[in-house]
Amino acid sequence: MKAFVTGCDKDYIDILDWFLEGYHKHIKIPLYIANFGMLKQYPNSFLVASDGRTWFYKPKAIEKVPADKIIWLDCDIEIKEDISDLFDMLDDCDYLVSKDHAVRTDRWQTGIVGINNKQVLNKWFDRCEMRQERGDQEAFNIIAHEFKINRIPDNYHGLRLGKNNDIAKTIHWTGDDGKEIIREKIRKSEQKSKHNLSTN
Repeated sequence: MKAFVTGCDKDYIDILDWFLEGYHKHIKIPLYIANFGMLKQYPNSFLVASDGRTWFYKPKAIEKVPADKIIWLDCDIEIKEDISDLFDMLDDCDYLVSKDHAVRTDRWQTGIVGINNKQVLNKWFDRCEMRQERGDQEAFNIIAHEFKINRIPDNYHGLRLGKNNDIAKTIHWTGDDGKEIIREKIRKSEQKSKHNLSTN
């Protein structure tokens, strides 16, 4: 079984709702949602206990998904096209991830992470538990050399500070600036909906 998974805490519910709109518009594969402390309920959601440093629990959330092939998507990713064929890139690797072409091309970017063997998550989770790095991405880069990694093509994972956003199937609105961009998109969409209602 194949499945996508995302996750969210109580501070980003509006962004999760925005993510879900794009997901269901373009993708038909089941989506699971890791609940890192949300009060709002969603279909296919499951609780992941967190101490507030949510993203250190990303590998634990992936491990809980009831599927064999799993791809994690951060909820601040704008989905512009179907990316289900990423599952075809999983067969001969431990991890499927993209390079951080926006900042350092020698570093892996964990906004999108694919696996087909949950055993590979153990070392990533253990490294996250050590709390020696800033987040799950930095922890992953410490242990990445121990695994066979397939690189996601750049046109599948655009980054806010990247150079390929005009052709990318997804755009990852990273950082606080990215979240503000998303919320501005939400405000404009709501204003447009209100305008359409008032003119009909």
